[in-house]
Amino acid sequence: MAENITESGGFLPPSLPSPAPSGVSQSSSLSNLPHPRSHPLRSGSAKEETTRRYIETRLQHVERRYARKFIPPQNGLVQGYVSMTEVSKDLGEVVDVLWLSGTRSSLFFGYTPCS
Repeated sequence: MAENITESGGFLPPSLPSPAPSGVSQSSSLSNLPHPRSHPLRSGSAKEETTRRYIETRLQHVERRYARKFIPPQNGLVQGYVSMTEVSKDLGEVVDVLWLSGTRSSLFFGYTPCS
């Protein structure tokens, strides 16, 4: 076991070059998110309760659509997801509301998904 341990790593042979640096920097990618509230919603306020109910309703809708994904479509029932684009759109709406409300995530720790 007389290996040379002065070199770190050992995963790649030293003859391979380093990958080229990426041309995209974090500062060049602009966010399309609006500025959140300067202060989170007041705990126990009517606005917080309204936000909580909306988020719970939207998450239940996402859960129903996911469950319906595996069942053939039927008239009058929520249609299941067909693509990840639909899931992203629905969850994006939830994230947008949370972002704008400035509500702490601990507000939603009591959320229990329906089965």
